[in-house]
Amino acid sequence: MSKISIVTAFYDIGRGDWTTSVEKNGGPLPHYLERSVDKYIDHFTRLCEIDTEIIVYTSSDIAPRLSSISPNVKVVEYDYFNIHKDLRDGIEAIQNNPEFIKKINPYQVRNPEYWSKDYVGVTSLKAFYVNDAFEKGLITNDWAAWVDFGYCRDDEHVLPVQGIDVPHLAAMDQVQALEGGLKDGGHARRVHGTPVASLLPCAARVAKALHFRLH
Repeated sequence: MSKISIVTAFYDIGRGDWTTSVEKNGGPLPHYLERSVDKYIDHFTRLCEIDTEIIVYTSSDIAPRLSSISPNVKVVEYDYFNIHKDLRDGIEAIQNNPEFIKKINPYQVRNPEYWSKDYVGVTSLKAFYVNDAFEKGLITNDWAAWVDFGYCRDDEHVLPVQGIDVPHLAAMDQVQALEGGLKDGGHARRVHGTPVASLLPCAARVAKALHFRLH
C-alpha cells in the first residue's frame, strides 16, 4: 500500500498570549491554552521525522522557518487572514452574540471554540486545505491525511518514521484521510468513511447558517 501524504496548516493566532491573566466570557483562561509559536514548531519538527511528503499552509512570515526543517516539507504561503475575512467576521459575530453565548455549556465557555474566531476559522478549513493541495498537484501519493500541526506534542503522539498507510488511521485521533481530492477521478471521496460532500463547502455555509438561526 502506498504512503499517505500529510497536509496541515499553521497560523499565529496569538495563542502565545492566551495566559491565565486573560479573561474570556466572564473568567480567566485555563493555563493549558497558552502555546507559543516556537512550541508549535517544535511539535511540527517531530512530525517531520516521518518519511513522507508534508504539505503545510502558513503565512509568509512563518514559511521560511518551516521550509528549512526537512526536504520533505512543501510550504504553501496562503493568506488566510485576508482571503477568509468574511468567514472570520461571520464567526466573530456568532461568538459575540448573547443568544449564542448563553447556550454554551458553562464548563466549556472559555474554550477557544467559543471566543477565538481564528481558532475556529483555521480548523474549519481542514478539508479545504487537503483538496487545494490535490488541485495544485502538490500531493504525489494516492491518499492524503490531515494531521494537526502540533499533533506530535509528546511521546504518545508520534507517527511511524517509515510513514503511514490507511490501517494506521484507525488508531489515530486528529487525522482525516482523503483520497484523490474532491473532484472527478473515479474514487469514492470519503473522510474516515464519511462522504466528503457532506463536509464541504464547510465553514462559510456553516457560519452563515448559524448566523441566520441566531437572528
